[in-house]
Amino acid sequence: MGGYDVWDIPGTAFIDPGENWCGVRCPVCGSDIEDWWGDAMDTAALPDGYFDALAVTMPCCSAQTDLNALDYVEAAGFARYSLVTTDPECELPLPPASIQALEDLLGTDLRQVIARY
Repeated sequence: MGGYDVWDIPGTAFIDPGENWCGVRCPVCGSDIEDWWGDAMDTAALPDGYFDALAVTMPCCSAQTDLNALDYVEAAGFARYSLVTTDPECELPLPPASIQALEDLLGTDLRQVIARY
């Protein structure tokens, strides 16, 4: 029987959708930026693989934003902790009311990333 885990991450980590990855676009002009994104991630990564400064200038329209604000086609983002379900019977995505209840309990906004590995 599955359950859930809370992962306390020792730095800011990129939480990706794994096999559900479908690309990334500029949040300002909508351009496909996947080719640029890999280099931007390499530049922003610390030697331990975690991240600190996420600010970037978009190559397509010169807008100032950050890696967490990019338009990930399937949800992805940066986090200091992660709530992970290991219950195969857990309905995904979680309904908005469940996400809101968790946000209220934790006192922070959440981004639901459905990962498949």
